[in-house]
Amino acid sequence: MTWEQLIAYATTRLDNAGVADARVNAEYLAAHAQGLSEKSQLRWLLGKKIRYDHAVAFAQSIYLREQREPLQYILGEWEFYGLPMKVNRSVLIPRPETETLVEEALKEAATFGDDLRILDIGTGSGAIAIALASRLPRARVVGIDISADALKLAKQNAQGLDLTNVSFQTADVLSDNWPRTHAPKFDLIVSNPPYVTIQDFASLDPELRLYEPRIALTDESDGLRFYRRIAEIMPRMLSKPDGKLCLEIGYSQASAIAHIITDSRMRVFRVVNDLASIPRVIVAGW
Repeated sequence: MTWEQLIAYATTRLDNAGVADARVNAEYLAAHAQGLSEKSQLRWLLGKKIRYDHAVAFAQSIYLREQREPLQYILGEWEFYGLPMKVNRSVLIPRPETETLVEEALKEAATFGDDLRILDIGTGSGAIAIALASRLPRARVVGIDISADALKLAKQNAQGLDLTNVSFQTADVLSDNWPRTHAPKFDLIVSNPPYVTIQDFASLDPELRLYEPRIALTDESDGLRFYRRIAEIMPRMLSKPDGKLCLEIGYSQASAIAHIITDSRMRVFRVVNDLASIPRVIVAGW
């Protein structure tokens, strides 16, 4: 059997399991089973016969994908903003729409000088913080998260890219003890917080609901809990008079979050759509 034949067979299995883009998934997993660095390299091997060890690795990964384990977790790595990010079940998978948040944050960062302090709330894999640090080598970026496992992975991702201007700390944003009285001020604060409502969580695709960390997806409430908390602590965390806040938001949340921000005596500067024309980012400040 050739790789072309095996991939066709695997595609049918994944399609029957309800996996979207079944052929693409099968190709990624075939490349991964052979240790290829790029999926595009697979095209030169489609007519080749399959090594036994490669066939075993491929079969195992197809089985996991049939169970709806996310492709990215099986691969162990995924690209975000052009950078390779290690991922596992302790962190959300970085998504293309979150790159909109990075783009808007970079626009705001350009209005500051070199001595720029950036805070990423709920950093997870560190994708946002690392993307900003890689584009702003003179900035000081801090990523915080409640999950020790997530922070361990974030540090690995930063080390893998030899970034020295980003650090990671444990913090519970919802705790009354955070931030401390003499907390440092940041010029730019970014966050992609848990914003799925508890009602919507039950209807998420199996890949999200069963495998991605629940604590990073839902606030177990109305989807606005973290935005209220962020708005509450901004006066202690955001530098004046030019400090900016960039938030990723969920579908249909723009109006509610804008009201939360304005109620905290901050100003909404713009709401930015992602590539699917869905309101995705709110930029605010004093």
